[in-house]
Amino acid sequence: MRHIGGGCNSPVAVHACHENGQLKIEGLAATPDGSRIIRDSILSSPGQAEQAAISLADRILSKGGAEILEPLRK
Repeated sequence: MRHIGGGCNSPVAVHACHENGQLKIEGLAATPDGSRIIRDSILSSPGQAEQAAISLADRILSKGGAEILEPLRK
């Protein structure tokens, strides 16, 4: 959330869980009306959770999340 620039009024989400000894992190960024949603997920070892979350945020931003969130940051 910190890396992607999300906050209480931003339509972003993240969820993490253990799956077969790995950490699965899922994230999304959406338009306020939900008409466009960018989703992605990543698997990592639990010890690499922060770096994996940053990589996931970068992927979401590059797939259109930055465009979605830019108007909300003003």
